[in-house]
Amino acid sequence: MEGTPKSLLTISDDSGTEQASPAWMDSWQILGARMARTIASYVPRRFRKVVIATTTPSREYAAVMAALGMVRISYRDRVLPGANDNFHRLASLPPHTMVRAVMSAGGKVEVGPVMGTDLKGNLRFGRKALRPSHCADITPAPWARPDYRERRYDIEYDADFIRNMVPSARPGLFATEGRTACVVMGPLTDLQDELNLLVARTSSGARLGPVHAILRPFDKYQAQGWQSVICGTHSFDWPLPAAEPGHRFLILDGAAAVNRWFGNIENADIVLALVHRNDSSAVAAADAILNERRSARRLEMREIGWTPPSGVEAIAFGQPT
Repeated sequence: MEGTPKSLLTISDDSGTEQASPAWMDSWQILGARMARTIASYVPRRFRKVVIATTTPSREYAAVMAALGMVRISYRDRVLPGANDNFHRLASLPPHTMVRAVMSAGGKVEVGPVMGTDLKGNLRFGRKALRPSHCADITPAPWARPDYRERRYDIEYDADFIRNMVPSARPGLFATEGRTACVVMGPLTDLQDELNLLVARTSSGARLGPVHAILRPFDKYQAQGWQSVICGTHSFDWPLPAAEPGHRFLILDGAAAVNRWFGNIENADIVLALVHRNDSSAVAAADAILNERRSARRLEMREIGWTPPSGVEAIAFGQPT
């Protein structure tokens, strides 16, 4: 007789009671991990885009747990660029180009304009000069407003919690990373509430922390460092920094998000569409998905490596390259 599968997380409900994460919650996290690892290898080698579409009894936590699985599996400690080479590249940028600098001392982040180099070869950063040794990392920041003049940000992170949830990560690098691992579009108020769920890996003995401390959504952490972008269904366009080039994992949370965005996502690599049966526009969302499926190659769930939780129906397909 097989034993009961071990839960992936310990979670805390609204009453403060700790409990094992239910199987359906773990299943969404597993799907996010599969999207970040297995399915990501299909694009662009086999497909231009892969879509996984599901119908669910309710929308709670599906998108957030899938995003958590993506970030936990896809993260690798970033390789910091060579300081001198990076400075030469940044010095050649047009004057007033905004950059984000992670300082070597004190773990600070500063955002401001670059203005070439001075006679000593230092980077002119706003009203100061920076040597290569001053920065652990420095990158262009097209999302920064021009009025960000040498703004400084203290990096807030729980090193023990990050080690618990992402054991392969060095907490300082994880917290200061400026990377969009995934984009979630859906009912913003609900998503923000769900990001406060307290979690920890099971049997670790670690203190629980909020999901948002791992997803580090851009709207909350911004210049400090981010791993995801979470925005409302009716966003006008790809929000910065999600609009920057790179692989895009997109989660559409609810029929409204599917109807608004599904036909306008040619530049997404992997799309998870979550249609909830009680959504008023669920039928229209399902039709939009099925229309695109007609010109695609069907993928079996075994190719995805995922078993949907009870009550969830799922299909997957890939758009040929």
